[in-house]
Amino acid sequence: MKIVYAGNSGANEIIDQLIEQGEPFYVSTLTEYGAQSVKRHPLVQTIYGKMGDEGRRAFFIRKGIDEVIDATHPYARNISEKLKGLCKELGIVYRSVEREQTGINVSHKKINTFETYEQIVYYLEKTEGNILLTIGSHSIEAFRSLCEKRRVYARVLPTVEALEKCQKSGLDPGHIIGMQGPFSQQFNEELMEMLSIRYLVTKDSGKLGGVEEKVQAAMAKGCRVLVLQ
Repeated sequence: MKIVYAGNSGANEIIDQLIEQGEPFYVSTLTEYGAQSVKRHPLVQTIYGKMGDEGRRAFFIRKGIDEVIDATHPYARNISEKLKGLCKELGIVYRSVEREQTGINVSHKKINTFETYEQIVYYLEKTEGNILLTIGSHSIEAFRSLCEKRRVYARVLPTVEALEKCQKSGLDPGHIIGMQGPFSQQFNEELMEMLSIRYLVTKDSGKLGGVEEKVQAAMAKGCRVLVLQ
């Protein structure tokens, strides 16, 4: 049986293809919110949450998994490496489905690129003005020092888990924007203007991830864009 690890837009196409093949399969997502967005179909069995290494190995063996399709988020490198290793160990076919990157113009004078969030925080600590984080909730903790100074606004999925992570990282409830995309350039511009944003922090998460609309909005409003690569 196949299992799809869903986390990027390519997962939807894979799920449709597998449904057409007429055989049941699993779809695994990190959160319950993600599981709810998976297409409902009699052939699709959805699971969510973190299994852990041993739990994943036991599940693969118990369910007779013979192919893993990795459609996780482009920045979820840790889980991808673990899936590759486990598939090699158990003799399971591993297939990766990547989301197309946007090719942000990193030479633009208003765009800076970084390799780690720690580097971005170090840069921002030397600046003034409000910051908009659009990186999801899992990495908010890295920005705690800035959150506690009430400079940071974070746009995250409207889930209990995401909101709790933001608050635990020092974000004031009024600085948490729980919303589900996609977001247009115009909407992003209006949000940046309303919050007096001067710095946008994002990942190059692909065309369907809305990064182009975010960057164009930031350029239009004169914000500096900090990109994790």
